[in-house]
Amino acid sequence: MSGLRFAVCALLLAAAVAVAAPPRTGAENESASRQTETVRERVKRKPSWLRRAAKPTPAEQLAFAKNLEQRRALRRAARAYDALVHTWPDSPEAVEAQRALAAVLERRGKTERAFNEYQYLIKHYAGLFPYDEALNRQFELAKNTARARHGRIAGFGGFSAPERAIPLFETIVANAPASPLAPQALIEIALILQANKDYEETHAVCERIQSRFHGHPIAADAAFLGAESLYRLARAYRNDTQTAEAARNALIHFLRRYPKHENANKARQYTRELDERLAAALLEQARYYDRIARHPQSAMPAYRSIIERYSDTRAAVEARSRLQALDPTSGASHDTP
Repeated sequence: MSGLRFAVCALLLAAAVAVAAPPRTGAENESASRQTETVRERVKRKPSWLRRAAKPTPAEQLAFAKNLEQRRALRRAARAYDALVHTWPDSPEAVEAQRALAAVLERRGKTERAFNEYQYLIKHYAGLFPYDEALNRQFELAKNTARARHGRIAGFGGFSAPERAIPLFETIVANAPASPLAPQALIEIALILQANKDYEETHAVCERIQSRFHGHPIAADAAFLGAESLYRLARAYRNDTQTAEAARNALIHFLRRYPKHENANKARQYTRELDERLAAALLEQARYYDRIARHPQSAMPAYRSIIERYSDTRAAVEARSRLQALDPTSGASHDTP
């Protein structure tokens, strides 16, 4: 009886702890899931009864899998390659089987699964296969993921989700930060983020590219893309002059560094638009002090700032005229618009 009483008390205590414990937030669940997945990726495969080899040796299993692949029984071939890697993970044949598994999944159109299998190859068999080949395949698979349409059903074309490719491109950068593919992967991320109107993140990625690959030709594209993202952010928040000023500065910096870039004219157009907007905002301040507060002396610095910083704008015309009226000795009327 005492044993039964002890068991009941233990159950009640466990229930109380469960009730008292605060529920996990969505972020905590997501973090735990990521950690589990990371552990799963890092652990080397082991023999499993679910993935039993059909043959008694790795060499025979490899020949068996290759035969299935040659006969275009790709699903069965993938299972056979996978069984070899699980059953004999440290055998020389496991390296070839892992490469073949990734390639077969790619042929079957299993883009993200194929990417993960190449990643397993890179993590656990480094130095035993052509590294650049696997990295190039990952890059192509990441691009395919960005372009793919998901959820296709009869009569429904599915939906695009290019953001699913972002962690794949980030993996490529982590795998080979000095590779020529690293800046290309980052610019692909920036393009996806911009297409999703995540302009702040786009700008952050472009800053990474310019910082890490400042001598690379792609740095010029990143400079424009980052400046354009700030410009679009400024357009989304019309009353935010600070963001507009940051966008203008980024565009001017881009034009100074890359005046002959293919997007230079577009950058000049953006700059002119921001100049008009910022000058108009400054003119409104000047008008307030000049005409509403009836303190024209306080408006004069704003008029001068418009003329100095935004000389080619419509606001500058009014600023020159008004400044000349307030201070005939200023010479504002002689400034070239």
